[in-house]
Amino acid sequence: MDKLRTRWKNDPQRLLREVNAVYAKEGVGQFTGYLPGFAQSPFFMVTYRLFTAAVIAGHPNLLLAQSVLGVPLGEHLAAAVAGAGLVSPPVAVFAGLLALLVVVAVIAARRVEPTAPMRRLQLLAPFWTVAVAAFLPLAAGVYLLVSSAWTTAERAVLYPRTA
Repeated sequence: MDKLRTRWKNDPQRLLREVNAVYAKEGVGQFTGYLPGFAQSPFFMVTYRLFTAAVIAGHPNLLLAQSVLGVPLGEHLAAAVAGAGLVSPPVAVFAGLLALLVVVAVIAARRVEPTAPMRRLQLLAPFWTVAVAAFLPLAAGVYLLVSSAWTTAERAVLYPRTA
C-alpha cells in the first residue's frame, strides 16, 4: 500500500483503483477490521438495557443489585459524583476503570502502523471507548474494558510488530 501511495500520490482516482484491486485480490475490504466491533453492537445494546432497566419481563432486575467493589453495576459516573462527591469510593472505582481504559487505548494506538489507511481515525478510535464509558453504567464500562483489552491482546498475538 505504501508503494501504491507513493507511486500514485498525484492521481487519487488511480490510487483508489489500485488499492481496491489489491483488496479484491486479497479478498478483504477496507473496513474488514471494524467488523468485530459492529458484530458486538447487539450484545452491547442488550447489556446496556440489562443494566438500566429496573424491571425485565415483569420481574425486578436482580442484576442491578450486583456490584464491583461496592458500586452497583447500574451506577453511572455522574450519579456517583452527584451522590457522594468527587472524592468517594464509587468515583474511585470509575476513575480506576477509566484509567485502565486509557492504558488499553494507548497500547492499541501505539500499535497502529504509520502507513495505515485512515491512521488518524485508528489512533483516536480506542479513546472514544474511554469517553463513552464515562457516560454508561459501570457494567457497560467493565464490558468495554474487557472487550478492548481482549481485542488489543489478540491483535498483539496474531499480528506481532516486526519493527
